[in-house]
Amino acid sequence: MKKIIFTLFICLVALSAQAQTVMTVGATGATYTTLKAAFDVINAAGTGITYHVQIVDNTTETASASLSKAGVTVLLYPTVTGKKISAVTTPTPLDAYTVSLSAVSNLTIDGRLRDGSGVVTGSTADLTIENANTGSSSGTINFGGDSDNNKITYCIIKGSSRQGETAGGIIRNGGNTGQSNNEISYNKITASNGVRPTNNAIYLHDNTTGLKISNNSFENVVAKNGIRVRNLPLNIEISGNSFYETGSFTVTGIASYININGTDAKGVSISNNYIGGSEPQCAGGAMTKSGGSDRAFNGILVSSATSTGITISNNTIQNISWTNNGNAEFCAINFSVSETSAGSNSISNIHSNFISNITAINSAAEAKVVGIAYYKKNVAIYNNIISLGTNHRATIWGIRLSDTAPGTPALANCQVYNNTVYIAGEQPNTGSELSYAFRAGTNSGGYPRDIRNNIFYNARTTQAGGSSTSKHYCAYFATVGVTETGTLTCNYNNYFTSSTGFAGFNGTADVAYNNSIVVGSQDLQSSVATPNIASPGSTAISYKGTTALAGTTISAVTTDYAGTARTTQNMGAYYIASGAT
Repeated sequence: MKKIIFTLFICLVALSAQAQTVMTVGATGATYTTLKAAFDVINAAGTGITYHVQIVDNTTETASASLSKAGVTVLLYPTVTGKKISAVTTPTPLDAYTVSLSAVSNLTIDGRLRDGSGVVTGSTADLTIENANTGSSSGTINFGGDSDNNKITYCIIKGSSRQGETAGGIIRNGGNTGQSNNEISYNKITASNGVRPTNNAIYLHDNTTGLKISNNSFENVVAKNGIRVRNLPLNIEISGNSFYETGSFTVTGIASYININGTDAKGVSISNNYIGGSEPQCAGGAMTKSGGSDRAFNGILVSSATSTGITISNNTIQNISWTNNGNAEFCAINFSVSETSAGSNSISNIHSNFISNITAINSAAEAKVVGIAYYKKNVAIYNNIISLGTNHRATIWGIRLSDTAPGTPALANCQVYNNTVYIAGEQPNTGSELSYAFRAGTNSGGYPRDIRNNIFYNARTTQAGGSSTSKHYCAYFATVGVTETGTLTCNYNNYFTSSTGFAGFNGTADVAYNNSIVVGSQDLQSSVATPNIASPGSTAISYKGTTALAGTTISAVTTDYAGTARTTQNMGAYYIASGAT
């Protein structure tokens, strides 16, 4: 019996050894001179094999390195530092993807250095994958044809794709048949030779499910979209990524750093991302767009017509200087979704985001600057810190609820809780622009709006000699009348401004700076007290203040911006213990 067991063990060991194959790839010193040659062998071989594809030298791919073998496991990594997989650029440029996957599962491209046994020895991105060509079909990596459970990690990925806005990008994932559970993480994604892709850095086509795009650095790459998500994304995660610019730049169209567009987005999570600065995590100097064009800015844009259950949380959008030669709008978070929808209509949440240190300039006239913009659809906006201000001519909205025409009120319940909004700067006397910490547009459809426990602090002033119509409001309601009856809740808010500003506008008249009742009798617990935010700056904690302004309990908001439990309720994004001064 022991002999039989021993024999079986030896057979299993032999089968295991046979099932793992090491392939070396590189122009010199390797079995295969191109990655395509190695992938061709894998495509032609059997299933049940694990391949270690080791990059030992640079390769030049004259045709796409296409992998289309199901039933195998492939681990690709460098064993020599500083190597590159490149598409040919001359004499016949490769107008296709450098690496293209079709119906592939269990491929990992890990750019960290490893030894010959596959043991990780490096900790940073050490393998470059590039397509420097500018043809209309060029790209760098494509996940296509039911490619699931694949990972691209710790690579330097470069491209200058000229594919259309709904066709591709440096990295493309998805298709009509759909891909699921792929991962793009810890990569540096940038332009080739300074030539940015025309439309998208990462493009997610239709039917993308369970994708994770996390902890990547997007450096000097955005011309239109950093990440663009098209139709039918389900349960995808975009987290921990940094979008930054090391020098002054221009864009070719509306710049959206994360863009969820198309139809039927469900369960999408956009969290802990950084947009701005000249280094990762919004550090260094300002992200600086020059004034040679008039281009709108969207840090995060959700405009999918039937979005539901979207989470936008803990993102930082700051350290940005955006100059236009017209009045195209700068909007940090733009939730522009119609209330018409099928499905569960579960509420979306925009919470715990930090927006600050934004300089938006219109070199010809007024700039338009928005912290969070909302249009219809069920959403809760809470625990956000928004700080906007400029000494240039500008119309500024901290939180803006757009005008809403009649539709389906039950599908457009907007809740605005526990936000801290701070508006600053001096309006020049050459213009008559207005500013609003909070503005609710005309609500002719009677959509439910619930605004409680917020600090709306407008410290903006107008330069001496300026227009009397240049006004600065804490809370502005375009309508507070019959269409709002039974649908508007507004109480326990703090309206703090200078003596030249206004506590609010109630649909009919301005409300003086020292009057805490903006919308009427239900506003009796609101206040005009100073929140004691003494030195607002570039850190979220500088907006905490030292005074606990008593709020009301809201069951949906149990923690504050920093995740601290709210054992008692107060106004603003930060919890301050009751009685603190």
